[in-house]
Amino acid sequence: MMNTTNLQVTDPDLVESVSKTPTPMNKYVSQGARIPTPYVLKYKGRKSRVYRAKYDNFDELWIRNNNEQVFLDPRTTKRLSVH
Repeated sequence: MMNTTNLQVTDPDLVESVSKTPTPMNKYVSQGARIPTPYVLKYKGRKSRVYRAKYDNFDELWIRNNNEQVFLDPRTTKRLSVH
């Protein structure tokens, strides 16, 4: 299992908006580090596609912000499930 204690995580107070767009095509990948989702976050003034990193013992949502991989905190993840 991957050590998740040192992962950079979003601050839910800095998430400005959540929107849903058509999901980019991804026919063949069910596991991997960059599975696109239909969600887009505006975080720290920048819009970022939400991706899923999914492996046998790891399933997390993340964005790329300022060239860094930032995983979604539980509050932000919950906001996505409302849409």
